[in-house]
Amino acid sequence: MQAIAHQTLNKAEDQEAVAAFGQRLGALASANDVLTRDNWSSASLGDVARGALATFGGDRFVFSGPDVTIGPRATLALTLMLHELATNAAKYGALSSPGGTVSVTWKIRRHDDKDALDLTWVERGGPPAVEPTRRGFGSRIIRMGLSGSGGVELSYETEGLMMRATAPLHQIQEA
Repeated sequence: MQAIAHQTLNKAEDQEAVAAFGQRLGALASANDVLTRDNWSSASLGDVARGALATFGGDRFVFSGPDVTIGPRATLALTLMLHELATNAAKYGALSSPGGTVSVTWKIRRHDDKDALDLTWVERGGPPAVEPTRRGFGSRIIRMGLSGSGGVELSYETEGLMMRATAPLHQIQEA
């Protein structure tokens, strides 16, 4: 896919957009690799998160959470969301500073008599987070959340960006 995209778009005027497209394809390839291990039926949330963020420097991330299995649709949504968050962090946030780090944590909690997954992204050690003036495709991907239906809160703090995504557990475990 990346080779086809590169050949098709190699003369495009906006090479930054072409590079972003290639990086998004790479993120999807990472999700595909994780899903292939279990015949496209499910994936470990931790494996998905680590795979989606591997190209951004694994030593800059701290991962924490219980072993949670998610379905293929949530795997793709989570991969794209984390990739966009990391891309933004590399351009404007914690990953743009040498000492910046990102914490990715998740937990299962009870909400309205049902289990829900809470995933949190916290940037520290970079410049203050500033809310963007324009919302592009990447912002829409982030706001789609874990299941494609929202449930995302963004907080632009002086210490860095904080994002919290919540979804009913049964939704993210669907095949």
